[in-house]
Amino acid sequence: MRSATLVAIAWAAATNAALAQDFSGDIGDATLSLTLEDDGLYLVELQYDSGSNSDEQYLSIGVGQDGTTSCGMGDSSMVVGRLCTSETCADGEPVQMYEPTMTGVEANTNSAGTLANTSITRDGTVLTLSFVADMIGDVSLDDVQCVIWAAGDLTSSSDNDYLAYHGAKKSANNEVVFADLGSPASANATQEPTAAPTTEPTAAPSSTETAGVLTGLDGGLTIEYELASDTEVQITMSYAMSSGWIAIALSSDGSMIGSRAVFGGTGVSGLPAEVGEYEITAYEAPSLYDGETSIQDTSVSVEDGVMQVTFTTDAIAGESLDADGAGKRIIFAVYEGSSWGPSHGANFGDSVDLVSWSSAGTVSGSDAKDLTAMYLAHGIMMILAFGFLFPLGTLPSALRHKLAPEPRWFHFHRAAQTLALLMALAAFAIAIYFVDEFSGEHFTNTHERLGLAVIIVTCLQPFFALFLRKGKSRSLWRISHYLFALFIFVGGIVNSYLGIDDIEGYLADSEQTALEALTYIGTAVTAFVVAIIFVMFAKRGYKSHDNHQHKKHASSTTSSGASTFDDINENPKSSGAEVLSPEANSSSDEHFPADSSKDASIRQVALT
Repeated sequence: MRSATLVAIAWAAATNAALAQDFSGDIGDATLSLTLEDDGLYLVELQYDSGSNSDEQYLSIGVGQDGTTSCGMGDSSMVVGRLCTSETCADGEPVQMYEPTMTGVEANTNSAGTLANTSITRDGTVLTLSFVADMIGDVSLDDVQCVIWAAGDLTSSSDNDYLAYHGAKKSANNEVVFADLGSPASANATQEPTAAPTTEPTAAPSSTETAGVLTGLDGGLTIEYELASDTEVQITMSYAMSSGWIAIALSSDGSMIGSRAVFGGTGVSGLPAEVGEYEITAYEAPSLYDGETSIQDTSVSVEDGVMQVTFTTDAIAGESLDADGAGKRIIFAVYEGSSWGPSHGANFGDSVDLVSWSSAGTVSGSDAKDLTAMYLAHGIMMILAFGFLFPLGTLPSALRHKLAPEPRWFHFHRAAQTLALLMALAAFAIAIYFVDEFSGEHFTNTHERLGLAVIIVTCLQPFFALFLRKGKSRSLWRISHYLFALFIFVGGIVNSYLGIDDIEGYLADSEQTALEALTYIGTAVTAFVVAIIFVMFAKRGYKSHDNHQHKKHASSTTSSGASTFDDINENPKSSGAEVLSPEANSSSDEHFPADSSKDASIRQVALT
């Protein structure tokens, strides 16, 4: 048996004298009978109508010392009786003591108490568990404060000693029944429980109805929450799938990084625990929280194609739920599959507002579909800008001596770079928006900081071209133009890969693969363009050096020199001649064509 929600009854009054009386009464759908025998042992009988004629069932009872408002299976020692064959009981006894674990239960063979006269029987659909004991686990029955029970089916799996999740066959939450065992009665008389003679006892916080529901993923995910005590909350998450995991996390800003989460699931290879606590520190498959855990009464079941994960806690991975306070902002995610990893695709969302655990009603979570669409738009636009448009827009400049005369190459260069800049700025604006919407903290990681630097340098390119390329600043502009371009190429591509790593898990696998493929192609295009630029630089730089003596014969109006390929403007219509403009050499260069008003001043200088 994995867990049960809270059901508590007073086993006895505060003193041993009260235990001289017997008790018989209903606790939820089950009936409990206690008889104190002469040797100080208790005869315990629990009956439950399971509605099944199967001989592969179990019935269990747990006891604890935590008090009637916080008794849970995770804190209780228990006795489990199994109607079973040799396959489902293996070598164990049909009736045994058990202790809870993080993922279920394990047999307790170290109890110092007596467990005798054990039996588990079925009469039609009614199961009866009977035993005589003075202790269950390490809890003396004289000191018992609360009782819980559950029933379920046996499985062929040895996990949890063949005990399957009990589903709805369990104690109703916080159904508290008080028995006044101190009332006058004969020693062996069986009586119905009566109320205390003076005042009604204070019951646990009422949560027989769900206090609240958070819905997400277009209503496909429901997260029900209710107070289990003054400090604890019982949470039940449901989603239509048979294999995968469901997660809920406390997050102050809606971000996954830095959140404290509970993951629960089944059928997932490598899942660290059926239900476990995690501290999310990176976009990768998390490891179990290594601090003191708080979750209890954990269970995972799949019925009629719906997975349900349940647990009770007052904290997640060290962070308090603040059950009696204003509440918490929570995020959620669902992964449908069979492999443990960080990916959950678009199946995640955010409560946006604080969830008050004690408030009834339905809260609609903000789903991730819009965020996923923005991730895709941002990534695609940035890769198109920095992997395609920027490098391809540079080719006309690099190949201008092989293309048609100015200003055609320049117009293409300017148009492509302008379009790339506008696309990059639009993608940057999308990033600013979704960080504001879902996180609130900007430039907190390498991808965001490098992206900001690349955008700033990209915007400086046209600014420098307009204000620094003429006059004395022309040499500075030429150097900065090439260096900035190189930084934009390399920085843009590197940042694309960083971004893909950051959003891994937020996109569907197919979307992630497509984005990675587009980045690989953009990388190849950029590498190809950079290679062409270096080859053309080498070739034309060598030619300009080889023709150095020819340029000495040029007119003194070209005294600013064309010592590199940047100042050579070949005229394809002239055989062995170069068309130069005084303005082109003194205040401009071939990256920007001469103004048409100056065309009349063009003169031809023969280079022989």
